[in-house]
Amino acid sequence: MAIWAPLSYMSTRRPAPFWDSPANATLNRNKLIVQIDLKTETGLAQALALIAEADIVVENFRPGVLARLGIDFPTLREERPELITVSVPGFASNDHLRREWRAFESVIAAASGQFTDMGVNRVLMGKNPFFSPLPLASAYGTLYAASAAALALQVRERSGIGDQIEVPLACAVMEGLAYNSCQIEDLPIRYKSARDIEIVRRREASLPMDRPCTNSPTRFTATMSAKTDAGSL
Repeated sequence: MAIWAPLSYMSTRRPAPFWDSPANATLNRNKLIVQIDLKTETGLAQALALIAEADIVVENFRPGVLARLGIDFPTLREERPELITVSVPGFASNDHLRREWRAFESVIAAASGQFTDMGVNRVLMGKNPFFSPLPLASAYGTLYAASAAALALQVRERSGIGDQIEVPLACAVMEGLAYNSCQIEDLPIRYKSARDIEIVRRREASLPMDRPCTNSPTRFTATMSAKTDAGSL
């Protein structure tokens, strides 16, 4: 079983909140949260002791912060080549303009163009730009970081060598923007969603995008049409 040490908890800040909600038992299941102050010699020694037993170490400080606190990933991997390290900063370490920015979700969203380019969902709403309360950067970043760590474990099974991974949240959310904003010419209708079909229908009929149309087919009808047409392609 892989042991991983999330260094976002090993800081001078308090650990994740234990709010009074059933979700807490789900989100924190199988976790052992230890409050460590990396700015003290004792805390640093505790963190290094945990890392010495870990297969994967995950941290989400700004680039360079963890090294200044005394935990340097390249040095650790020289001592233990099998160690897998995952950094999830707000902006990439080679982004010299933004790497020191505090990576709140709203900051990443504004810097990456999320408010204006989050795909065609907002087209039907008639709102642009549009603020999303969803933590999209964190969601995409978590997905890519977890996938990269799992792949690194598989590679290590064959080679015995770990990896050093960086997944900036800004880069992760821009991957999502690219996916949601891409348009493919002559895409077969079997690959189109009901939303895509409805957008084209409203554009061709010069209908408004910001409210439902009483004379428009329902989502169910559009979906059934897509399936029917798909059968003939």
